[in-house]
Amino acid sequence: MKNIKFKYILLGTLYFTQNLPVTFFSMAFPVILRREGFGLEQIGNSYMILFPWMLKFIWAPIVDRYGSNLLGHYRGWLIFLQIALTLFCFFLSYLNPVTQYNATFLLALIISIASSTQDIATDATAVKVLDHSERPVGNGLQSMMGFIGYFIGGGLLLMAYNLLQWKGCLMVMSVCFAISLVVVFIYKEKEQKNVTRKKLHFLHIKEFVTRKGMFRWTILLMLAYAGISIGSGILPTILVDIGWGEMKIAFSTAAIGGVLGAVSAILAGIRMQKISRKRALVTSCFIQALLLTGLFIPVFGIPKDLFIMAAIGGIFIGQGLLSTAIATAMMDYCKPGTEGSDYTLQDCMGNFGSFTMMVAAMYIAGQFGYAVTIIASIFLGLLSCALFYKLYDNRTSDAYNYCLQEN
Repeated sequence: MKNIKFKYILLGTLYFTQNLPVTFFSMAFPVILRREGFGLEQIGNSYMILFPWMLKFIWAPIVDRYGSNLLGHYRGWLIFLQIALTLFCFFLSYLNPVTQYNATFLLALIISIASSTQDIATDATAVKVLDHSERPVGNGLQSMMGFIGYFIGGGLLLMAYNLLQWKGCLMVMSVCFAISLVVVFIYKEKEQKNVTRKKLHFLHIKEFVTRKGMFRWTILLMLAYAGISIGSGILPTILVDIGWGEMKIAFSTAAIGGVLGAVSAILAGIRMQKISRKRALVTSCFIQALLLTGLFIPVFGIPKDLFIMAAIGGIFIGQGLLSTAIATAMMDYCKPGTEGSDYTLQDCMGNFGSFTMMVAAMYIAGQFGYAVTIIASIFLGLLSCALFYKLYDNRTSDAYNYCLQEN
């Protein structure tokens, strides 16, 4: 029981800290730049900081192939990266993001590369330490801590920016990484027996997709987030268009949305211990499609803030349910020896589908209006529900590791 509790503490702190810089640079940083008079084009360029999270599958094989025998294969990576992130955030706190924008951008990009690489090692560690029966709760915890990181990095730090300023916000993140480092030091990694780590290769995507059932799973994975991504993509602009200010948007999305997303994620993980993967995926897709209808509330001009905040909360609840179900299923497709590459590749595929739909959402909304865009998101949510019901092979959840089976 003690070991089970500690593995959750380990994964929880790692997933929490890795989301801090992501949400800070994607939510708080653009607002800070806009307040200082930066143009939209330059602010748009700042989103390049997040690109490593889209491309991390390229160097994931390096994390799988090379590791420390002394410190532990993935534990060695985690120790190195947590130290690096602690120091990088500390150094970044001494830069002025306005007068030293280029240096700030470069160091923030390095932090993004480090945190995305930490994510590879963390996901691989999670696949290793979580038994098949523990994965639902483990991924519920992953999603929950991600939402808490979102809440703090994108909400609280932004709301407290006038008090903490740039230096204080980065110092908070540096301290969080240092605390997580202590937890990693306590963890003792056990290498799996009979695991042969393959030679380094960058064509892992071909080997992965050609496994039995993987092509079908890849299509389902990229479509899974389509509906909710369109909804979350147009949410900020809807709130701006109805006259909400920056602080109100930050509070409602990061505080209310983040908390509700975290609660729904962990509850979904607990519930998934008692139901099949297929049922969890189908149910979460159906619920998120229903919750997307709440976006009609602000679009149709219903003035009550309470109703609008309920609609916002619904979007994040849908994200929490779906992310837990998807992450749990992704672990079942990971092979010993390539845990980091397998999970990261799936994660990047999901992120690609999500990013594509968010871009498409703005185009559809600009051409046809918010109402048509919301209808499209609901349709795609229901379509993914139907496809998971029809195509998902529930046998993947009947064995500890489906990928160990003979093709």
